[in-house]
Amino acid sequence: MHRFDFRWAHDFNLRVGKTMHKLQLTADFMNIGNLFNSKWGVEKNMSECNNGAILYVDKIENGTPYFSMFRSKNAEGEMAAPTKTWSFNRNYSQCWQLQIGVKYYFN
Repeated sequence: MHRFDFRWAHDFNLRVGKTMHKLQLTADFMNIGNLFNSKWGVEKNMSECNNGAILYVDKIENGTPYFSMFRSKNAEGEMAAPTKTWSFNRNYSQCWQLQIGVKYYFN
């Protein structure tokens, strides 16, 4: 997963009477790639396939392990093997965010 941020800042010099004032406007884009494509910058998780552990050791007889495949309930309620390796982790922390700021510099 790749996430990248972008910051834009611009300074304004303002003269009020004989005094110079400085004002800075900023815009911070967090996870800006997700703004352009909803699949970018989003974590993937393996919870649908038991976090990648698809085999279980059922028993060991005479030093030989016997395995079975992980099964979970599907949409119909039947026990079935996983059909997906991963899914997207969809929550607000994975979305792009914008923060706007104003800064005043005192003389």
